[in-house]
Amino acid sequence: MVKGVDISEYQIGVDWSQTADYAAFAFIRISYGVKLDAYALRNWTEAKKSGIPRGAYHYYEVEHDPLQQAETFIDALAGDFGELPLVLDLEDPSIEMRWTSDEIRGMNRCLDKIASLTGLQPMIYTRASWWDAHINADPVAYPLWVAGYPENWHETMRPTLPQAWNGYEFWQYSDAGDAKHFGSGATDIDLNVFNGDAAEFAAWFKKPRS
Repeated sequence: MVKGVDISEYQIGVDWSQTADYAAFAFIRISYGVKLDAYALRNWTEAKKSGIPRGAYHYYEVEHDPLQQAETFIDALAGDFGELPLVLDLEDPSIEMRWTSDEIRGMNRCLDKIASLTGLQPMIYTRASWWDAHINADPVAYPLWVAGYPENWHETMRPTLPQAWNGYEFWQYSDAGDAKHFGSGATDIDLNVFNGDAAEFAAWFKKPRS
């Protein structure tokens, strides 16, 4: 089983050499809305030095211009797009009702802009309860990084998927990992697993993602 972490400014002072000893991959928050994560550039460059496969993610905020969000995200990476997919994080609770058609179009414009700026297909991060309540669109062509935290997680479990998907690439199965174990000064860290074995992961993260 291939396990990894995801990290943002909330995991302060990450020792990436230690992280790479215990995690096979890391997703790193680069931006949110139209702002950069406070430790985005440090985490991105230090993770690369450690040799850990990296994925960059952007936390989408529906009240901001979708194209500006995509540009903020991609510009910050300065041409280094990592080894894992670029991710649009969709979990913003600021709008409690179902998204309007305009808001869904904005999300799609952001995804399209990320793809056009990089030549790479992005991935969506979300959870079933959030997606099905807020968007619940038709089947989605983008790969999925799904969140869901079952009690007493074990390796044979499978996540609950949003209705728009019938498979997933990564599963964020806990938000309560021991951050210090992974070299962070924080208390908690998100834990993830790749949907495949080590050989499949090695082949998967090296293949073109266009």
